[in-house]
Amino acid sequence: MKNLKGSFCLQQDFLSNTELFFSDKISNNQIILDGEEFHHCINVMRHSLNDEIYVTNGCGKIYLSKISTVSKKELTLEIFKSFEYGNKFQNIFLCFPNLKSNERMEFAIEKCVELGITNFIIYKSDFSFNKGNKISRWEKISISAMKQSLRAWKPKITLSESFQALLKSEGDKIIFNQEADLIFNRQYLENYVFNDTKNKFLVIGPEGGFSQKELILVEHELKAKLTGNRLRSETAIISIAILLNQFL
Repeated sequence: MKNLKGSFCLQQDFLSNTELFFSDKISNNQIILDGEEFHHCINVMRHSLNDEIYVTNGCGKIYLSKISTVSKKELTLEIFKSFEYGNKFQNIFLCFPNLKSNERMEFAIEKCVELGITNFIIYKSDFSFNKGNKISRWEKISISAMKQSLRAWKPKITLSESFQALLKSEGDKIIFNQEADLIFNRQYLENYVFNDTKNKFLVIGPEGGFSQKELILVEHELKAKLTGNRLRSETAIISIAILLNQFL
């Protein structure tokens, strides 16, 4: 099996019409596809024995492999080439509360993954919509977006029980606040985000804004704003991902 180093941008290594599948069942130079991935491969894309397909393990590797066996519920692939990719955003965490609209929440996660974000923290705040977290649904959407955008890192979505708990995370916090003096642009990213290897928590407030208590808690944290205008939460979230994507 050949091992190759890839660029951070997978589109430079693969054609735009490349199909990418995901599996965490990889060992001894073999891959097993089952469940929805098996269904999509065999029943939707109509692959069969000896077809070559690409599979990612979600941990930085993409494998070129050939279908060797097919049963009713799973298939086995033989690996004959692998590509390895780094994760430039491994220490960056995009943090925001649950949005009022499920569709906008899912849209924000999907687009951020397509842009390369690999760490999300969904936190509870005083003014957020705590209507239940659909983490399994969000993870499914994030895996689909990872495959669609030909990325090799499976996004990690975690829940934080409170805003205070989020602030206790080890690393620098950057709070997005409309009253901040500094604009979140390329220079800001160079000076405060990509200036060292510490964890960076980019914290977007709830649609109702931060409470006075929360503003006091972040009084001494780094601040930034995206524009001089008020943005919808999902627009702000995606805009941050677009700016970060410049560094891929």
